[in-house]
Amino acid sequence: MLRSKLLLLANALIVVCLGHVQSSKGHEFRKHKLKYIKDDWQPHFGYNNGHYAYEHQHRYKARSTTVKGRIHGQTLLDDYVVRIMVDGKLICNGIIVDTQQVLTVSTCLIDAPLDKMLVKLLDGSRYKVTSSSSARGYATEEGEKLLTLIKLGTELDGQYKKPPPMCRNRIRSSEPVQMWTWNNRKTYLKKNQVSQVLDAKCKRQVNDLSGLVIKNYTSCVVNTQTSKGCQRNFGLPYVHDHSFCGMNILGHNCPKASNADVYVRLLDEKRYISERLNMVRRSGIDNEIF
Repeated sequence: MLRSKLLLLANALIVVCLGHVQSSKGHEFRKHKLKYIKDDWQPHFGYNNGHYAYEHQHRYKARSTTVKGRIHGQTLLDDYVVRIMVDGKLICNGIIVDTQQVLTVSTCLIDAPLDKMLVKLLDGSRYKVTSSSSARGYATEEGEKLLTLIKLGTELDGQYKKPPPMCRNRIRSSEPVQMWTWNNRKTYLKKNQVSQVLDAKCKRQVNDLSGLVIKNYTSCVVNTQTSKGCQRNFGLPYVHDHSFCGMNILGHNCPKASNADVYVRLLDEKRYISERLNMVRRSGIDNEIF
């Protein structure tokens, strides 16, 4: 009895193995098709011999989630946002403002060695940083001290000749904004519609009761995302009416957990002043003064 059962089991195993061999004759064993973006940091050890991602294209293709139908010239708003790396680690983020300069927050560059700094674009390409300088015309005069321009060693493509859109007017605190953050793999930007936090409430949430950080040139937005520690969202923007209107200066949950993130208000100063002057002219006040 036992012998017959063993024979049946053996026959069943032979049938299964033969079926597998026959099915594999017409089909090659499937392998992962590895697609990496050039200069991606992630190594791969799998079906192929160990190799680094810069030898291939990344299978997790960076995708844009820019506001549907809104493109600035021929460049998506997403493409203006970059990561700033030192020794392969993310230290900050920024916004491309022309073919050779990136706008970021000054807090990112404290003790950061420029000679080891790389700017990484959304497509994975990297550019060395040669110098930094003060940023003029991207915020109010008081807010400018929180911003810095870093210069790239190599010029970018011509698509960046046209600067990104910045806010022309100060956003009212009652208006929602679109907060941008990276996904876990840093391959695309997530956008969340969030409310702004009134300054008095924000001071309590970030423990700045004396107002050393929260000023009239900063704004706070709601961010309830939980994390194990500080998220380096420094330099990431929020967007309003398809324009960059704020830049994160303190990260998220840094140095401790909070439901509010602090941003410096971005403002196209030249256009802002010009529009204000036009408003004065239209009102006729200048005629009364002069």
